[in-house]
This record gives sequence, C-alpha cells and structure tokens, in this order.
Amino acid sequence: MGGMWRDPGDPVTEARQAAEILADPDLFDEAARLMLTEWPHAAQQNLTNLRRSGRSWVGQAACCWLAGLSESATRAAWWLLTSEERTAANRVADEVVKNWRRVHRHALIGGPYA
Repeated sequence: MGGMWRDPGDPVTEARQAAEILADPDLFDEAARLMLTEWPHAAQQNLTNLRRSGRSWVGQAACCWLAGLSESATRAAWWLLTSEERTAANRVADEVVKNWRRVHRHALIGGPYA
C-alpha cells in the first residue's frame, strides 16, 4: 500500500523529516492548508465527525502531502518534538481544522449542522 499508510522506507529518517515539518509552525500551517485544498475528499472523510479533533490526521496528512511521509513516521515524530513544539503544532492543527469546519459546516456530522 502506498502513500500515508505505507511502511516507511527508513523510519528514523522519515520521523526526523516529519518532526522538522511539525516543529515549524509556518511550514506546517502552509502544508496543512494546501493539503486540504488538494485532498478535499480525504479532508471531508476525516474532518466532518465533530467527535474527533482531526489534529492527528491533519499532521499525518500534511507530512504525507508535503514530503511523502507515512503516518507511522509522523506518529513517531511526535515524540521527537519538545513540549513547546507539540503545543505549537496542536495550535496550528486546531486552527486549520476550525477554519476547514467553518467553511464546510454543511457537511459536519454530530454537530449543530448535522
């Protein structure tokens, strides 16, 4: 299987690459926003359920879209980040999800627009 769900070729290198993306709020924000534009069906599938924050998916999908990194490498990258970097990455992901949901509120599941 390819893309986000593939086995990482070099898990250590991929985790470091994902950590570099997630640790840079501007880069992560830009990659996440462009990814949502390029992958509208995946965004709808993963961000319409209001019972889920969407944070993890945005991080994993942004790293995959930008650098072809697997979700498992991105999960491993999380533990390479400092507490401050994690907080900043969560802030970026939350803002990206909030904006996407505001624009696509007609498609939301489990919320006031369902």
